[in-house]
Amino acid sequence: MDYEATASNVRSGTNSVFVLGDFMQMYPQFGNVPIPVVQMYLDMAYESILESRWFSKWKVGMGLYVAHFLTLWAKTAGTGLMTNNELTASGESKGAVMSKGIDGVSVSYAQPPGENDLAGVGSYKDTLYGQQLMTLAKMVGRGGMYVW
Repeated sequence: MDYEATASNVRSGTNSVFVLGDFMQMYPQFGNVPIPVVQMYLDMAYESILESRWFSKWKVGMGLYVAHFLTLWAKTAGTGLMTNNELTASGESKGAVMSKGIDGVSVSYAQPPGENDLAGVGSYKDTLYGQQLMTLAKMVGRGGMYVW
């Protein structure tokens, strides 16, 4: 037995099949996104979310990963192919409204709850999908370690 590899908590392996149709069943709200864009993020997810690490949570992780990046894409695409405001608002991370204005039309939000828990994870804290993904990733990344 290779005790050093076991102690390192490193995983290797290949992923099962997770295709465009699988993602669209989970997140039909992204149905108007061009297929090449969705496929690009599916490919990135395959390289980032390892089934041998995530086990039964793997499909959830794949879906959240793709949904997170598609939400960010929708914020910047400006393609007119979808109602970007509705799509991004459904996945956007916002805290509670702290103050409102009327004539100057101003709204201030508090820091979303739990955002401090996501320090150092970049854009993943910017969408609800990314926050869920990082919460799961923290759980998945904490495994038992065998020291010989």
